[in-house]
Amino acid sequence: MSPDPDAARIAAAVRALPEVVGLHGGRFGEVATFTPPHRTIGVRVQEDEVTVRVVVGYPFAAGEVAEAVRGAVGAVGVPVHVVIGDLVEPEPQQDEHTGGVVREPPVPGAFAEVTS
Repeated sequence: MSPDPDAARIAAAVRALPEVVGLHGGRFGEVATFTPPHRTIGVRVQEDEVTVRVVVGYPFAAGEVAEAVRGAVGAVGVPVHVVIGDLVEPEPQQDEHTGGVVREPPVPGAFAEVTS
């Protein structure tokens, strides 16, 4: 599998998902595909696998995110690994009656790394 233009197409398709806030290159930017003169951060296309690392918004279900990302990637003939690299909380809402911030409790077990 050639990394170009597949990595760019995959990145655009994944970024368009409502579950995905953005792509995440990992702590040291290790999840990326290098195709001169640019690199696609958050998508690593290799001959035997594809890794997509995403940032999601709270709340989310890891399995649903992984399924949506794999659907956006499409049939590539190799395993697609989906990693949830970061979580973004929505802006806190102000309670109009008290003026305080309203926060929902976290969903137990909702944050996970999903690979297959």
